[in-house]
Amino acid sequence: MTASAPASIGYVHCDFRLVRTSVSLECVTSLLRTAPLEVLRLAAISLRDRAAAKARLAEHARIDVAHLPYDEGAVAELRRRAAAGEQLVLVAGFDASIAERIANHLGVFRGVLASRKGGDLRGGYPQAIATDAAERRATPEHVELPRPQDSSASRLRVWLRVLRVHQWLKNLLLLVPLLTAHRWNDSEALIAVALGIAAFCLASSAMYIANDLLDVAADRLHPRKRLRPFASGALSPWWGVAAIPGLLIVAVGLAAAVNAWLASALAVYVIVTIGYSILLKSYVLIDVLTLAGLYTLRVIAGAFAIEVAITFWLLGFSMFLFLSLALMKRYTELLTLARDSSPGVPGRDYGPGDKPVVLSLGVAAGIAAVVQFSLFVQSDHVATTYARPELLWTLCVTLLYWIGRLWLKTTRGEMHDDPVVYALRDRGSRFVLAVSIAIVLLAEI
Repeated sequence: MTASAPASIGYVHCDFRLVRTSVSLECVTSLLRTAPLEVLRLAAISLRDRAAAKARLAEHARIDVAHLPYDEGAVAELRRRAAAGEQLVLVAGFDASIAERIANHLGVFRGVLASRKGGDLRGGYPQAIATDAAERRATPEHVELPRPQDSSASRLRVWLRVLRVHQWLKNLLLLVPLLTAHRWNDSEALIAVALGIAAFCLASSAMYIANDLLDVAADRLHPRKRLRPFASGALSPWWGVAAIPGLLIVAVGLAAAVNAWLASALAVYVIVTIGYSILLKSYVLIDVLTLAGLYTLRVIAGAFAIEVAITFWLLGFSMFLFLSLALMKRYTELLTLARDSSPGVPGRDYGPGDKPVVLSLGVAAGIAAVVQFSLFVQSDHVATTYARPELLWTLCVTLLYWIGRLWLKTTRGEMHDDPVVYALRDRGSRFVLAVSIAIVLLAEI
């Protein structure tokens, strides 16, 4: 009886081959999100025993293997090889417990070669895997999986999405003190604010990258956010890790070139944003108050850039207005959950039953912003600054219309998940802005 030919054995590397991301790095970012201090402990353990550190990391990290960004072409190729009788072995540099879950999920692997307690797999491939005499005669090979070819144009689009360039419009809030101080014809002030805006644009992009890396697991469960570059695997998370310090160094340099006050405002922005990404965003109402504070901080930074005092009227108005917009963002997410019959917002402490409260608080904050502005209009500062201050009362009407319009759009399900971006693109909002500018100019004449 003729012995059958031994089946071939193929080794399949997991990171950036089968899965379009680094599972090892996602373990770390997952732990940063839930237990940041534990990351420091694991770093110390890894100096003595890398395998033990990886095992402990796997115990604490929350990796949802069902929603990892698998390369569809690679999975199809592995299914074809497995159907043809090839023995496939998954090779991973992270702990075997996670690798085994990935192998079980896909159902095409015969075995797993990964780090275990007492044995760390740092890279490369073994020369043989054998369980019987026939397999010992098999020739192992590294399985070459198909890779998608991205054009330069598509890579540029990915980076524009990662940096969230469209979100840079929010940093125009640094212009507010320049306008309220009537210094738009001061070239030095304009240059200072321009540098401040550039610094906040770069810093905000760095923070968006950090947020996306920390939120990658929750984003994959979101109907739209799952398409973000890190969540979908369109861009390696290691590029994000490298970009963050580079962006922050340039941002701090630009802010420091203006003055120390602007640099300090930028530092506070970065620290609070990191705290929001890691911890504060998980707490109901604290998250929206933090977002409102970060928007208001941009206005304060604009005042620091041109070294003018900022009034409490403007601070109060900004805080109430941005709180209303932050609650609008949460209400939009809750509407999406209701349509999808989801029990809650991934990574947030909100559920569908919170909609009435969020709606009430959001509308109330918007009305409070209008009341705050009306108090500002009758202040002594306005009476001595504007030639016809009574015209500014009409701005209360335009503000009421604009806030009411946005909340109507929100309750109808027509709002973008970022109300600030929506307002900048909305024709009605641009019309309100044009009318408001005209009223201010008339009041000055």
